[in-house]
Amino acid sequence: MRPHPHALPDDVFDELDGSSSVPLHAQVTEVLRREVRRGALPHGALMESERSLTERFGLGTWVVQRAMGELVASGVVVRQPGIGTRVIG
Repeated sequence: MRPHPHALPDDVFDELDGSSSVPLHAQVTEVLRREVRRGALPHGALMESERSLTERFGLGTWVVQRAMGELVASGVVVRQPGIGTRVIG
C-alpha cells in the first residue's frame, strides 16, 4: 500500500509574487525549503506529487520540476521511483 503524501497548508500557495525579480522556481524552492524547516514537511514525509504542486501553485510544470530538482540537488528531498519524493533534510 502506498503512503499518502503530506499536504502543504493552503496558504503557502498564495505567497508567490509574479512581479518579483526573483524567478518563480526560486520562490517555489524557498517556500518548500521553509516548510521543511518549520516542520510542515517533516523528515521522512512523502511530498505531494509535482503534478499536484503544479496545480496548487497554478504554475507551469517546468517551474515546479526545476524547484524540485534544486531541492534534490541540495539534499532536502530524494526522489524514489514508483513511490514519490520524500523529505530527507
